[in-house]
Amino acid sequence: MQDYLDRQEQKHAPGDEQTVPLWAEGSPRHALEIEALNEALGSAQFDLDLFAEDAAHNVSTVLEAVQVMLEEFAYYRRSGAQHTLNSARYIIPKGMPGVLVLDATARCNLTYELLGGGVMVADVPELCGILGDEAIRRRGFPALG
Repeated sequence: MQDYLDRQEQKHAPGDEQTVPLWAEGSPRHALEIEALNEALGSAQFDLDLFAEDAAHNVSTVLEAVQVMLEEFAYYRRSGAQHTLNSARYIIPKGMPGVLVLDATARCNLTYELLGGGVMVADVPELCGILGDEAIRRRGFPALG
């Protein structure tokens, strides 16, 4: 199986990138089902003749990751031969007006693209010009101090 996956990954040239949203809203019902499954398997005894000693821990870790993926929005990313499933959650409630986030990595952080129209990413020179309170107020944001 590993050989097959390695061959599939090599079909993509370095620099061949793709980012695709998987879902914008989580699925709390499914997340709860995964949590229940994890709890049920927590008391299961894994036969050491068939499973590695840390199998219970590995299963729990994977199910916790799946639960997080289902609770929030998720996206698939391929960069060359590397494939990842990613999840993120809003720190600031979605739709809250007048929020200003200063993030120097915003141009290369694909999460902002996936948030859709509720986000404006300004160029660094433009951002430097709006850091004064008066300029921020003109843009419709409350004063910083």
